[in-house]
Amino acid sequence: MTLPSFLICGIQKGGTTALHAYLATHPDVFVPERKELNFFDQNWERGRTWYEAFFQAAPPGVAVGEASPHYQRFEDAAFRIEATVPKARLIFILRDPVARAFSNYNYNLGRGQQDPSQTFEQSIATADGHARYLDKGCYLRDLSRFAEVTGRERMLVLFAEDLRRDPTTVLARAFEHIGVDPARWQPTTLESNATAVPSSPAAQRALYAWGRVRRRLQPLVPAPLARATRGLRSGALAALPSSRQRTPLADETRAALEGFYAEANRGFADWLRSGREGQHPLPAWLEPKRFRAAS
Repeated sequence: MTLPSFLICGIQKGGTTALHAYLATHPDVFVPERKELNFFDQNWERGRTWYEAFFQAAPPGVAVGEASPHYQRFEDAAFRIEATVPKARLIFILRDPVARAFSNYNYNLGRGQQDPSQTFEQSIATADGHARYLDKGCYLRDLSRFAEVTGRERMLVLFAEDLRRDPTTVLARAFEHIGVDPARWQPTTLESNATAVPSSPAAQRALYAWGRVRRRLQPLVPAPLARATRGLRSGALAALPSSRQRTPLADETRAALEGFYAEANRGFADWLRSGREGQHPLPAWLEPKRFRAAS
């Protein structure tokens, strides 16, 4: 039976959709049409047969993979990956954690999963908002935990800023990591996946109210009907007037969060330099004055 030879493990709103789409354009790579199988976290109980079914169409001799950005944070994921696909190569694509957190808030706002009466600042002041938005940017904690279980040599860390600026160079590193020839890839341009938020406050409130109802009903709805409901919801979201122009993050909020992540990720730059990532420049948000090792 076919199982993945590589996994994109994180992080949400860090560039996984773009990376997944880029890798899928290589002739020697197979990924399922469905992204976020979430087998090693929320769908573990469905069993290995359920998971294997997504990869049966893969031709022989290709790299087979999937992208589920919550694996990075789910504490049992590394152990489950080690037990199920112990030779799979692991890719983590990260982003400036402050920008990632704010993007995650707006993403949830656009999907009816965030109370629109709460500003970003009000949300992250709550325990729930801290867990949903800020905790995902504690990269050193999550990646070092993975390394302890799976081994550092199986892991490749990339950065969304680099992928956006120089996709060919970044993808060459990814292709080499998963064992396919970068020279066989034809450069391509992807459509933007920027987060859109309904421009009408009334639409935002209606989306949030519907989201609350849907979450309460979800356990009672048969799976086929739930899939149909998701389709209707996606169509409704697409029909709403929306905008990709968002209110910018306040300077004082950015400064406060930069200080938070400087502590949370203290030593992360050195951790990266100890691996293959040390052969390449790190992004500006990881400059030593912000994420220096503890003295």
